[in-house]
Amino acid sequence: MLPWPAKAASLFLFICPLGIGLWGQSAPGPRLKALVIGNARYRFLPPIPAARAGADAMSGVLGDLHFDVVSKRDLTSESLSKAIQGFIQDLRPDEVCLVYYSGYGIQETDNYLVPTDFDPQVKGKAYGLAYAVGRLQNLLDDKKLALKIFFIEAGWESDRLEQRFGARGLASPQGDQADTVLVFDAAPNKVVPVSGEIGSFTRALVGALQKPGLNLTEIVQEVQKEVSAASRGEQQPYPVGGASFYFIPPPPPKPVIVLKDIWPKQGSVAWNKDHQEYVYIPKGSFLMGCVPSAERDCEDNEKPQHPVEINEPFWLGETEVEVEAYRYFVKQVIHGKMPKAPMWDGGWKVPGYPIVYVTWEEAQSYCAWAGGRLPTEAEWEYAARAGSDNQVFPFPDMKQSRARANFLGKAGYDQYEGAAPVKKFDPNNFGLFDMAGNVWEWVQDFYSPLYYKDSPNADPRGPASGKAHVARGGSYDSDPVKHLRLSYRAHFEGSANHVGFRCLLPDTPETRSQFNKRAGQ
Repeated sequence: MLPWPAKAASLFLFICPLGIGLWGQSAPGPRLKALVIGNARYRFLPPIPAARAGADAMSGVLGDLHFDVVSKRDLTSESLSKAIQGFIQDLRPDEVCLVYYSGYGIQETDNYLVPTDFDPQVKGKAYGLAYAVGRLQNLLDDKKLALKIFFIEAGWESDRLEQRFGARGLASPQGDQADTVLVFDAAPNKVVPVSGEIGSFTRALVGALQKPGLNLTEIVQEVQKEVSAASRGEQQPYPVGGASFYFIPPPPPKPVIVLKDIWPKQGSVAWNKDHQEYVYIPKGSFLMGCVPSAERDCEDNEKPQHPVEINEPFWLGETEVEVEAYRYFVKQVIHGKMPKAPMWDGGWKVPGYPIVYVTWEEAQSYCAWAGGRLPTEAEWEYAARAGSDNQVFPFPDMKQSRARANFLGKAGYDQYEGAAPVKKFDPNNFGLFDMAGNVWEWVQDFYSPLYYKDSPNADPRGPASGKAHVARGGSYDSDPVKHLRLSYRAHFEGSANHVGFRCLLPDTPETRSQFNKRAGQ
């Protein structure tokens, strides 16, 4: 374990491993770069004595992890901008970058990193006085990187900054893209007292980075657990997104016997580490959006219909994530409490129901722990259509609807007032259950009613930002004629008793290695 110096400063760390892989040391001779910037002496603000200790500790552990570390200190607005710009110019597409910052932070339409010459008495907007996190994200986006990771310790308390900008701490991170992970040291609008020792966020981060076999999502969860315990719940690190990137790889998986000639094939089913079954979905193309025969019924946000290519195969949850799988995640991984239970399953006592009352962020965290992410809106509709372009509903006609979906009212197979246990209705042609009805399902995308007008044709990922996220598929209280259209797009914020999710796993050797049961071969 590294020693913790008593004196400290603020710091900025930028890490870029060459080639994504799944861990920083997987390929021979990977190019790993780190830029450490420590701002020890603020001219017009109290010093932050915790950050130099963090800079020294982080530099040490990154050196042990085979990073080339470059350190700078006490950067003004001009020199901070030049240091970041110079470093970014050397980046190449498909590299993985991690940004770590510890120092004062402010929020004003965006979140900002405060340079050492920042003067709260100077009038003007924050974008002219500090360095915007959004600007940094945009510069990295332009480099076409494979993965961007941000660890930002900027929640240090400052009465002068709070009086100047009328806000405490930072706002919610912006950046829910699949290739971006952001973690703030404190929850939105919360602050952390300045101390003479290394910050608890950085201390926990340095410790977690040295644990073999933890992927990035698991590292963040370790940090959340330790910081929350150390602060007795007063400080809660705030993550957005997750990724299966390893700083120290796990031991090689045990050999797996696979029927090479027929697996994976369409319809193959695998039992994942989260105790849920996943169905293999081949790559392909389809027509996304409003079907011409339903043009009069479709809403504007479902138009126009447009061709989409899904260029990589994937594994999708055979069912919506079940209560027992989510209970294990809550207890064993995040050590938290289950969401409140719905009326049809008081106390979460009946097995087999889909989990509900989960936010988009909670669903994304679960999927990252399981080894993947939420599907994009395009991936979800491709899987829901299952090869049936220009079909309005997930069944040939409304007469068959009660055998395929749980929606408003009761008739035939559908005798449920609320949600039904999974697998109570017929699957679609890909072998997926409840892609229509039962509970709405979160997908990866932010919601925009105009997105289809300029959507890319290859693997679209949705808008870069927004307030709400898209949910698909309808629920137990849905109007079937409206909400069960395969093109219908709902959007929600927060959680609800009719919204759940299912996860997507990439089709990689690493994903297959975590399967411990196979069927449908």
